[in-house]
Amino acid sequence: MTMEHGTPGEAEAEAEDYGSWTLKQRIDDIVNSDPINNVLPKHPEHRAYFEKKLKEKLEGFVCVAQPKLLPVLLKDNVKHFYQVYNLCSRFMGIRNLLYPDLLTNMASFNALRCARVALEGTSQLRGRHADPNILHRYGFSPLHVAAENFNVAMVKLLFRYGTSANIRTKGSRVIEGLLPLHVVVENATMHKYLEDHWAGGDSIIRLILLLCLPEMKIFLDTIRLIAKHTDNIVDEVCGYIHDERL
Repeated sequence: MTMEHGTPGEAEAEAEDYGSWTLKQRIDDIVNSDPINNVLPKHPEHRAYFEKKLKEKLEGFVCVAQPKLLPVLLKDNVKHFYQVYNLCSRFMGIRNLLYPDLLTNMASFNALRCARVALEGTSQLRGRHADPNILHRYGFSPLHVAAENFNVAMVKLLFRYGTSANIRTKGSRVIEGLLPLHVVVENATMHKYLEDHWAGGDSIIRLILLLCLPEMKIFLDTIRLIAKHTDNIVDEVCGYIHDERL
């Protein structure tokens, strides 16, 4: 951490030195930024400008583009997705509509075909592609959403395009520090099917019987798949139980 960000004294010196930047340094600072992927300029003024513009674009996406795209995602219609995407891009002046919100919406609706082309970055999307690891503005990843809904096919698709099972939730709108594994395990244990069939008899025998039922397959398949890609699996599960969050 110290090596990456420097000491407080170095940070202050760097901040004080922004005013003496050359024109080339200022241009490089802007050119090397990628606001969509949360890579913002270092210069405070440049950073504030990009944050403001990004907020405006995101608000436009949420208010204008997203309502048009949601019915398309519900039907998982790739042709209509391309049409709406390009229409919104042209008239809203947004070069890249593949915001984190959009990919998480695809995961929520299990829109596999649309998610695949968004992750690939096809020619119809002008080569731009969605980042499978970027967090939604509320602090969770597409994999968290797929895990929550037990979308095995979506989980497999996200892993195929490089998503990580070790990204944690972050922000004031979510319970922080949750892995997709935590989400899928907790949702499985709280599912109504388990509640309806748990009471009565020996708890261990009841658990074994429940795990053998066909209705449990989708839960277990999702958990196994995510657990396979989760680092320090035993420590994570034990820590979650000891924190009394499960």
